[in-house]
Amino acid sequence: MSDEELYREALENIPSESLAKADRILSKIEMENRRQQVSCIVLIVNYSLGILVGKRKDGLWGLPGGKVEWGETPEAALVREVKEETGCDIRENQLWLKRTASSVSGSNHSITLVYSLPMNDLNFIPKDQDGESIGNWTWIKHPSDVDGEFFRNTREYITKNNSYFRFT
Repeated sequence: MSDEELYREALENIPSESLAKADRILSKIEMENRRQQVSCIVLIVNYSLGILVGKRKDGLWGLPGGKVEWGETPEAALVREVKEETGCDIRENQLWLKRTASSVSGSNHSITLVYSLPMNDLNFIPKDQDGESIGNWTWIKHPSDVDGEFFRNTREYITKNNSYFRFT
């Protein structure tokens, strides 16, 4: 008897309620292996200087931000991430949600919240922070102002979702 015939015979001998229970258990295991990650980034806009971007360790340009930790609001995560990455303080009530993006890859579901922050504070001077994966902060007035590529959808976020470039 072939393996397929043995398998079919075994299935025929299993009560249908046991098969249904096994199917529910398998579905639960599949659900437990799925991961959902919420991240947030911020377009810090100074209407005199441009938009703040930094160079990541992988050589791509990106925006300040990162993952939302358990029990943290996205706004609180951005306050923390901006402080960790630039050394600068921002306030939650300064942030404006611009858009959300979602992607699914295998068992991973990523959600990114894109915020904007008008910044005309002359004391907001970003500095590279030891141990951070992004630095070399610079203000750009157009995406072509930097050499190299942008991380994932960063170019789209800074051009299509920000009125700054429509007026320069």
